[in-house]
Amino acid sequence: MKVFVFFTSIFWMAFGNFLPVIAGNQTHLRQLKDTGSCQKCDLSGADLRGLDLSGADLRGANLMGANLCGAKNINSANLSSAKTNGAQCLFSSPEPSPEPTHIANPK
Repeated sequence: MKVFVFFTSIFWMAFGNFLPVIAGNQTHLRQLKDTGSCQKCDLSGADLRGLDLSGADLRGANLMGANLCGAKNINSANLSSAKTNGAQCLFSSPEPSPEPTHIANPK
């Protein structure tokens, strides 16, 4: 058993950084992209680079650790009560995206 744990640990240390990371709730991410609204959604660690967040309703959403670099119009999104600890590029966008992914306008 110790040998298994040892080799498993070695594997994750060697290759863990190369495996794709899927973060956040994919259903919630799809909801945000389709409707422009995702109140109290789990988008923790989600890759939101390049999204156009014009008027997006993210009240109470969990954006902890989310990557918002290059997100467009984030200043017009409603982030009231959103958890934003560790979110990247929340107030600045140093990596502009040449082609933002547009979300539907919320009603």
